[in-house]
Amino acid sequence: MNNNYFRVILLLLIFIASGFFAVGKSYALDDRLLILPPKILGENTCNYPITAERWQKTIEVYNRAVVGVEVVQGEEFISKTNGDTIQYDILSIDAAVQWGMELEADMVILTEWYCEDGGGVRLQQVDPWDAELLSMSDESDLLNAIHSAELDRWIHGVYPIENLQQFTPPHLKDGPKAIHYYLHRTGKYPPEAAIQMVSGRIRARVIVSGDGIPLKVYPPEVNPRGWEFEKPIEQALWELPYEAATLDGKPVIGLYEKELKVHFGP
Repeated sequence: MNNNYFRVILLLLIFIASGFFAVGKSYALDDRLLILPPKILGENTCNYPITAERWQKTIEVYNRAVVGVEVVQGEEFISKTNGDTIQYDILSIDAAVQWGMELEADMVILTEWYCEDGGGVRLQQVDPWDAELLSMSDESDLLNAIHSAELDRWIHGVYPIENLQQFTPPHLKDGPKAIHYYLHRTGKYPPEAAIQMVSGRIRARVIVSGDGIPLKVYPPEVNPRGWEFEKPIEQALWELPYEAATLDGKPVIGLYEKELKVHFGP
């Protein structure tokens, strides 16, 4: 084997390592998550929404507020069941294993809603490949049930959660003018916008890990449009340093969401 071969192998290893470890905990490969249609235990004296609405809400919350998951959409599950509308409670382990393996899910979520004692939601995670019960939660509502089950992957700041005291959202280490300074320091302020003395207002949204590393940057919303601000601003949001969100003084995953401004002058 020659030196070029070893050089290629070394570069490949660096590439793999950067993909897996660049985001702190490895979220480079998302868990494929199957959420089965939830069941109401007993009579629905709480006037909970119909099954389809509860199911869709659960999928929506996981999509928006849990990092590192790829949720199987309801249409894909329904197509496998030929339109069957069976509901599943947290004891439906055999069904979780069956459908999890059928749809190649890494994890299956079972939920049940109940009305006794003021009502609430129970959530059970199942590993379909080992038929293993994972985290289980029992809370007053859906948001808190998912939050309790997904503490390590919950994106704080997306939804209001009960009993979240002393929460501080993530922020740019260099302050709200960091993007403005970045564009001028790197020469990436759009040339035509600078010539025409056009300023921009930005709505920035970034998921920041507990290590202060951006896990996801949403396409920035810039006003006015059409001046080519979007690409350099998105690049800035990936490259600039962040302070992580904290909950009770401990770093957590959080949503950085801010209205910012850049202008043509220094």
